[in-house]
Amino acid sequence: MLFRHLIDKNVVAVSTLVLNERPSLPDDVEALLNESGLRGYKNYQINFKRLKGVASQAASQAAYTAMDIAFWRAGGHLAVGTDAAGTGVLPGYSNLRAIELFVEAGIPPLEAIKIATQNGATAMGIADDRGTIEVGKRADLIVFDGDPSVEIKDIYKIEMVFKKGIGYDPVALKKSAIGTIGGPG
Repeated sequence: MLFRHLIDKNVVAVSTLVLNERPSLPDDVEALLNESGLRGYKNYQINFKRLKGVASQAASQAAYTAMDIAFWRAGGHLAVGTDAAGTGVLPGYSNLRAIELFVEAGIPPLEAIKIATQNGATAMGIADDRGTIEVGKRADLIVFDGDPSVEIKDIYKIEMVFKKGIGYDPVALKKSAIGTIGGPG
């Protein structure tokens, strides 16, 4: 009944599965954090594990996932959110993980990518300008080495990043951001 009401009112549910999961960051992603960001991330990880035992964390993640999937299956409009503030959940990386979690939960890969791109743009009211690949829209793209419609982990094999039509080397971008992400001391 609630899902039907939300769907009828065109409400977008912003899924934050990554927030509840709180996996350890890969070393190359953790290296992006500045001293304050790293301290906040490590403290948050410790407190998160203390507050949520492994069993309750898994149960909580399963419940959130089931709710998101049920809403989507009922025809609901999902988008991806990561609420990165001070938790070590990094925009970009966490969005990729969110896509992966959707696929692990049973959403087809291309639909999971649409949730993170087109649906997000629609939810923010900017779909006229971005969110899909169309003539006249901003050329903000990620080029992968692989086919995420077949193997979703290929979303991590980023070959090139385009922002406003200008191509950037993802390795150079990552190197330029080492030690810069996080709040002030």
